[in-house]
Amino acid sequence: PADADYAMGWGILEDDRHGRLLSHAGSNTKWYAQVVVAPDRDFTVLVVTNTGTDGAVEFMRSLTQDALDLIAEAY
Repeated sequence: PADADYAMGWGILEDDRHGRLLSHAGSNTKWYAQVVVAPDRDFTVLVVTNTGTDGAVEFMRSLTQDALDLIAEAY
């Protein structure tokens, strides 16, 4: 639905710094992948690692946030 913040595994959110963001992540405990699409910035971040540990997931989320912050600073 147009007013929802979740659809078919994708989280949808919006903030002043990054605009609209669509995100999806997953793991089978042996790997972890996360994608964040920032359509208002024409930018996508995809991170993948071959481990699904809590530490790896935390690091990859931090890495994704850093990439989004860098592109926001460029605009």
